[in-house]
Amino acid sequence: MYEGTIWEKIWKVIYPVLIYFFIQIFVRFIGESILTSVYTNSLQEYSDSKGISASYGYMGGLNEFIDKYSVILTIISLLITVIVVYFLYKRDASLRVDLERPKVKLGSVIILAIVMSTGFSRLLSLMFSSKLLNTYEEVEQNLVSGNIVLVIIGSGILAPIVEEYIFRGLVYTRLKQFMSINAATIVCALMFGLFHMNLPQGMYTAILGLGLCFVYEKFNTIWAPIVFHVSANVFSIIMTKTGLSRLLSVSMLSYVLIMLFELALTAVFFYLLVRKNPQKNS
Repeated sequence: MYEGTIWEKIWKVIYPVLIYFFIQIFVRFIGESILTSVYTNSLQEYSDSKGISASYGYMGGLNEFIDKYSVILTIISLLITVIVVYFLYKRDASLRVDLERPKVKLGSVIILAIVMSTGFSRLLSLMFSSKLLNTYEEVEQNLVSGNIVLVIIGSGILAPIVEEYIFRGLVYTRLKQFMSINAATIVCALMFGLFHMNLPQGMYTAILGLGLCFVYEKFNTIWAPIVFHVSANVFSIIMTKTGLSRLLSVSMLSYVLIMLFELALTAVFFYLLVRKNPQKNS
């Protein structure tokens, strides 16, 4: 049990998230500064050779040039972050209860991740106004823009690993030191939603956060929520990049039927995991 003032407890919980933000901002600032310098020098040389003004279309060209390397900058920031948060995670080893670790049922975790993420994504899409929905879809498209291999490495694999070490490995584990498992699950899920700073996406990730805490608690290993999170993200990226998500929703009827099927499967797999791995503490 962690002893300290309320402010010390809050700081202990949130500073890993702040480290993540800082590394992202720092890497992007350094990276964009270097890219701006490279682009400016290249443009100046080209303009001099052609005898035209270097300022013509400068900002538009610069933004396009930086966007080409956006995914690479994200991957670099994630690689740095995963090293830092892994060190913090290992340092917190004494906080993790040494319970029996049931074998992770990869098939069940992967299927649960896919049907839960897609089912609730469809449900939330029906709930929001067209303006908010367009904003959500724009954010989703921005997240998967770029080379599909790099997007899968960054958003599909590295980002889930980093976020699971932070939110389940550090935040959730630390919250359990001064509140119940149920309360820690809810607070961690809400923090995970707020972290994404977008209402539709925040609600979606908060719901997903409940499932991530659930599998972490059930299998008592960080690899369970990592597999869950990676499966959900990679499946979403593939469906979005290939256009399959739109093909499966050609009408409102098919959209609703698929959603109900996904949510029903979510309930079934939750039930199966609860029944086979009853929680020992609450």
